[in-house]
Amino acid sequence: MHIRKLAGAVGAEITNIDLTQLNNLSFNEIRAALFSHGMIVIRDQNLTPEAHIALAERFGPIDINRFFAPVDTHPMIAEVRTKPEMTHVIGGTWHTDHSYDPAPAMCSILAARALPPFGGDTLFASMTAAYEGLSDGLTQTLRTLRAVHSDGSFAQSNVGIDAQTSAFRQPVVHPVVIAHPTTGAPCLYVNGDFTLNFEGWTP
Repeated sequence: MHIRKLAGAVGAEITNIDLTQLNNLSFNEIRAALFSHGMIVIRDQNLTPEAHIALAERFGPIDINRFFAPVDTHPMIAEVRTKPEMTHVIGGTWHTDHSYDPAPAMCSILAARALPPFGGDTLFASMTAAYEGLSDGLTQTLRTLRAVHSDGSFAQSNVGIDAQTSAFRQPVVHPVVIAHPTTGAPCLYVNGDFTLNFEGWTP
């Protein structure tokens, strides 16, 4: 296994590894790389749905996405597909997956199946670096705040779920600054798609 840093703030590429043949040592190295670099890329894998689920379960319980159709008979895997008739592209702006859940997912595993010949990039940003770039006064203020998150933005999309269904939960509240559960690094926990406002502040 070889781990190569991709950028200054976030991201690493792991090569010489088969995700279907991971022993505990190799998995722990991958997990440590994810926590250290914030995002990892592992190319040229042939994961079946069963292998995809098995890999995810090694990280922890799977947070099932409620808004996208499942892959065939595997409801634990969401198929994120943009169709020509869609007027609003889910995930097209900066966001943190599942921040609208009471207990957000630890990470997401994205397996690219059909890619455009150009463009269509999935971009990542380090919210730890964003936090570290703020002034001391602003970080002190943000540490005292909590933010309201909601999945209501899906109601304006063409994802195919009625906004009145039980799939849409009540808003949840999370600290604006959280600590990574393993590294302890502080990071901002707000995003443009799902964060509505600071708790107690006017939206």
